[in-house]
Amino acid sequence: MRGSIPFLAVTLALTVFLTSLVLESRDNRSHRANIHFGTSDTGPAGTQALLANSGLGPRLMSEPSRLAASLSSARADDLLAQAWSFYDSGNYQGALELVRVAARTDPVNPTVLEALGTVHFSLQDYPEAEAYLTRLLEAKPAMDDVSRMRLAVAQMRQRKYQPALQHLQAVADRAPGDGAVNFALACVFASLNRTEAALDCLDLAYAQLGFGLLAHISDPQLDSLRGSERFHAILRAARVGTTVADASSIRPQQGSLPQ
Repeated sequence: MRGSIPFLAVTLALTVFLTSLVLESRDNRSHRANIHFGTSDTGPAGTQALLANSGLGPRLMSEPSRLAASLSSARADDLLAQAWSFYDSGNYQGALELVRVAARTDPVNPTVLEALGTVHFSLQDYPEAEAYLTRLLEAKPAMDDVSRMRLAVAQMRQRKYQPALQHLQAVADRAPGDGAVNFALACVFASLNRTEAALDCLDLAYAQLGFGLLAHISDPQLDSLRGSERFHAILRAARVGTTVADASSIRPQQGSLPQ
């Protein structure tokens, strides 16, 4: 009888261990099913929907550091998928932590470089954004227009106007009807004191953005244009929804023009 007690204790311990192992394995499968998003869903629109459907959003948003540690051995695309989920929700710092882990996993991956550049850009860390997006351009000369646009704006915010202009003109050649590109060109030309070119681009931006131009018109890099009657004609056109030519004939009330 005395000899059977150790045997029973060992049996009981083994049973408990195996049971916990099964439960842990089941939990891990469930966890992976929730967090594994394929590379085709790593863009902002796709991961936003995936995160909303997963039910993990609030918990993950509050635990970026712990999640980064627990996923340190995961593949880069899994990390990037979670990073985009944070990014879509406005948690740029949490997204950055995960992308940095992905960078340690696969530091030369163009998708990782793009994510680092994008997140740093949204954090308004323009030198870091420029550094990563420049590396992306070197690794992928046919870089997409959105990333090239971010690179140009990051340079513009650092007063690197000539390289910014080159990138913006390259994008404008492929997307001449894009209001955001023309607005950025207006900012660069204004900063270079090329007033007429800036106003031409601002006119095009209004034609493409319409009323939406007013959301960006206070950009300080347009300050050199604010003394121009043509600038105010574009502004009046955006306010009343008319053409710039018609707005030019509207006599503004005294003191009504913003400075």
